[in-house]
Formats: sequence, structure tokens, C-alpha cells
Amino acid sequence: MLTPFGLLGVGLLGAGPAAAQPTWPEGTWTEATTGRPQVSLDWTKPSFDGETEATSLLTSRLVLSGQYPIGKSTRLVADLPISRFGIDDEDAGRVDGVSSTKIGNPYLGVHTRLSGGWAVGGGARLPLTSAPEDPDTGEEFRQNAADVLALATGSLADMSRIEAFGAETFTARGYGEYTLRSAGGLSGRLRSGLTLLAPTENTDFRANVVLLDYGGRAWYDGKRFRVGLGLGGRTNLNADETETFNERSIYFFDSAVQARLGRVRPGLTFRTPLGGEPSDLLDFAAGINVTVTL
Repeated sequence: MLTPFGLLGVGLLGAGPAAAQPTWPEGTWTEATTGRPQVSLDWTKPSFDGETEATSLLTSRLVLSGQYPIGKSTRLVADLPISRFGIDDEDAGRVDGVSSTKIGNPYLGVHTRLSGGWAVGGGARLPLTSAPEDPDTGEEFRQNAADVLALATGSLADMSRIEAFGAETFTARGYGEYTLRSAGGLSGRLRSGLTLLAPTENTDFRANVVLLDYGGRAWYDGKRFRVGLGLGGRTNLNADETETFNERSIYFFDSAVQARLGRVRPGLTFRTPLGGEPSDLLDFAAGINVTVTL
């Protein structure tokens, strides 16, 4: 039985089924500065379930993202994800261990504010991530495993954009959201949308996957700091009909704190799975980020 994560995990191998105001669920907690472009750098370190002492410090995911205003209510949004997995232990099969760095599928989209707290958006991830090649030797087998684990590391680091590291998979998504703000600095946002994952290779063996995305976030905005909490989920709409809603879904919790230092906004993030297959693989993912308004 495969959950949505399982489907995407197989998709990382290139075989089997595919899987604002800020641009969430593209993974950022940073509010956009009205009328100003901004760039962000987000580094996340996952803590895997089980014995991972040999995993290197640089086993992590890095995302470079940007937002550019077009008019008063619309912004272009984009990101480039990078993931790395490494083992420093001699048990990896050689003295200096084994490692892999993979560039994920870049995202390009648009976000538009409507009246009354409503907003809509959407975009696509280009299928630039290649699947690991079939190994012919023991050395190639170790490198192949490192490539697969690098893709899995990037996916587990942020389950709201797990498809960023789906090999040979084109992704399109659309969403709507509603934001409610209070005079005391408290705010809340609800969002729902659909994500289509379409394989670009091995189409005879890989089916399209449609995911229902949903979640909410609440935060408090102070003069110098911003603190937030969020819950989200993703459900495979074309999974086996014999599977229950929970069996075809994954859920996750995330939180963030961010400081305002003029045009520079450093922050910390924390994410953890609440159910589904990722909870068997990941304890939590913690990260640091910085956003600069240009």
C-alpha cells in the first residue's frame, strides 16, 4: 500500500507512480514587502528516525527564492531547491564516505491579492531533476544510493513541496486562500488547492497523481518579531479506492519565528510530520533563513 509520500518516493527513482501573501505552500513564512522585490535563502536540516550518526552535517536542503511585484496586487514568485546527502562513516564502503548533491525542480508562479482578504495563485515546477542511473559496479551502486537519498532528503525537509525533488516529473498547482487580520497583530490564513504531478519519462509505468493541498496558519506580528504556527495536509485523490482518507494522506506541523532588522529578516523554522509514511522516516526538520528586501 502506498501513501502519497510513497508514490512520490518511488517517483524519486524515476519508476512506478509519480507522486501572502507569502507564497505558502511553496515553503516560506516571509510576508512580502508591498511594492518591493525580495530574495530569501532557507537552509533546513532534517533529523531522520533511526541510527543516523554517520550522516554528515551538510545533509540538508537549501532553497533560494524570490518575489517580484507586478502592479499593486500581483507578484511573480520563484524558487530553486538544492539538496545534499552525505555519509562520513567508513561503513559507507570507502574511507571518505559517499555523498551527493542534487538540484531540484525550479518553481515559477504568480500570486494575486483580491478584495476582502482573498487571494489566488498558481505555478509550475519544471522537470529538470533527473533520475539516478542504473548502477553497473559496486562503486556506482553506492553513488546511486546517495543520489536517491539526496532527493529523499530534500523531499522530507519540507513536505509542503515534496515534489520539488521528484525526478522526471512536471508539476502544476493552483490554490485559493483567505486571510483574516485583527487589530492586535493576530492573523490567520486558510488555504486549499490542487497539485498535478505528471511524469515526463517512463509514462507507460508511471501514472499522473493529483494531490489535494489544505492547511492553515496563525501568527502574531510584533514590532520586531513575528511568531507563527501552522498545520497542513496533502491527500492523493486518485489513490486506490480501498484506502481510507488517512491512508492516502500526510499531515505536518510547522512553526517559525522571524526578526525584523530593517530590510533584513532572519528567522528560524521547525517542521515535523504528524502522520503518514513520513513520520516513520523523519523526526523533525529545523532550519534557518534570511530574507532581504531590495
